[in-house]
Amino acid sequence: MQKHCRILVVDDDPAVRRALGRVFRSAGYEAEFAISVADGLEKLDGHRLVLLDLQLPDGLGTVLLQKIRREARPIRVAVYSGLVDAPEVVKMSGETPDAIFRKPIDFDELLAWVVDVKGCISQETPS
Repeated sequence: MQKHCRILVVDDDPAVRRALGRVFRSAGYEAEFAISVADGLEKLDGHRLVLLDLQLPDGLGTVLLQKIRREARPIRVAVYSGLVDAPEVVKMSGETPDAIFRKPIDFDELLAWVVDVKGCISQETPS
């Protein structure tokens, strides 16, 4: 039996959380949400994939990326932002995400990346 992918979305914007929730549910994925870096740190365990907004109320999403990488957790990470210089900001963190997306998020592109993540399957996918 294959395991499905639990996705943690870290974003303080309720509209973005609702939209991503609909997208992931309709594709058969389980999503959990965090609204800040601190909230994301508390909810990190048990997730195979994390989507991080770069700008959060209590700091940059790269703080969470750094923790994941430094602890060598088996978690794939995508960062997204509306900032034009988002790739440079992420690079300055010293850690590299698995993907970077610009806002507004292209949901088809995001889902294609999720599907491409090894070991990350929809709950509706037959085993």
